[in-house]
Amino acid sequence: MRDPLAKVVMSGVYDMHFALSAEEFILTKARVIAQWAENPELATFSRYFQAQWLTGRYMHWQVFHTARGWATTNNPVEQYNQTLKRQYTLHSREPEWQNVHLAARDPCLHLAAFQAACRSEPSS
Repeated sequence: MRDPLAKVVMSGVYDMHFALSAEEFILTKARVIAQWAENPELATFSRYFQAQWLTGRYMHWQVFHTARGWATTNNPVEQYNQTLKRQYTLHSREPEWQNVHLAARDPCLHLAAFQAACRSEPSS
């Protein structure tokens, strides 16, 4: 990022998102909001972020709120793609026909990967 303000904002959001506990999040949030308050250009954004992402309906977006077995990405399709890449491609670029061949050869593995990625309930 070129804009130093964008870098400050993204760094703060990143730190809050990856807090490992509620206590760490509270301390990080206070630090980040104070840092944003030091810059008048961030006043409008800070009010928006606090209203939208730190209170109300969407306030549980931090990593420590994610239960085991739930998708850890914002999009379950991306979680499924990640599982496919890990199972079949080992994250290397191969021709698509080769990946289809691997899935056809081991349909049980493919089904297990699909079910794990699409699980609607956390595992115990």
